[in-house]
Amino acid sequence: MVPSSSTYCLLRARRNVSFVLRNLHQTLPTQQSRADRRRVVITGLGVVSPVGCSVDTAWRTILAGQSKIGHLVGDSYEKLPCRVAATIDKDDIDLEKCFSKTELKTMARATAFALIAAKEALTTAGW
Repeated sequence: MVPSSSTYCLLRARRNVSFVLRNLHQTLPTQQSRADRRRVVITGLGVVSPVGCSVDTAWRTILAGQSKIGHLVGDSYEKLPCRVAATIDKDDIDLEKCFSKTELKTMARATAFALIAAKEALTTAGW
């Protein structure tokens, strides 16, 4: 039996996520350059992603090996060739709690996610 294209996409995506999670501890060899010798200090982290909408939630999901990749259902996805993705559910984050209705009308959803993650990064950095 040949799997459908969306089932194949889902299986392949899950296999790729598993591979990445298994190999997170390895570092890729790089050539030493001037940019590599610069030191960077990360003082704060912020996350808005399918695995979690906070650093703590995202880390717990990743360490548990959970995948948030799934089938896209609904009329808005009908014309897509592949209906497998990892999305941020509207239930996971309340944009109206963070922004006014006017702000939400004038910004893309991705911009709102970036601003929320930036705010969390500043908070965890102690700003």
